[in-house]
Amino acid sequence: MRICDTLPMNSVMILYPKTEDSTFDIDYYVSTHMPLYASAVGDACHGWGVSTAHGDKYHAVSWMMVESMDALAARMKEHGGPVMADIKNFTNVRAEMITGDVVV
Repeated sequence: MRICDTLPMNSVMILYPKTEDSTFDIDYYVSTHMPLYASAVGDACHGWGVSTAHGDKYHAVSWMMVESMDALAARMKEHGGPVMADIKNFTNVRAEMITGDVVV
């Protein structure tokens, strides 16, 4: 099954690692932060989601499908300030980011 018929497209995965003193508010992240992020990315965002992570390594993993990394960078440069400022409202850890090309 194809995820999207508008290839080529890029994916952005954001992983929030667990540490001894890390905090993460999944409800806030899902209901407030990710919609804020998607809104900032605008039409360049072609979908997003969030999964809780099983095990001791991560709190959560989120993903966003974007038309291009250049479009994402341009939108975040223009509208990303509130997104970045909001991070303190749901976690105290630095996220890991993985980007790639969507194949199917």
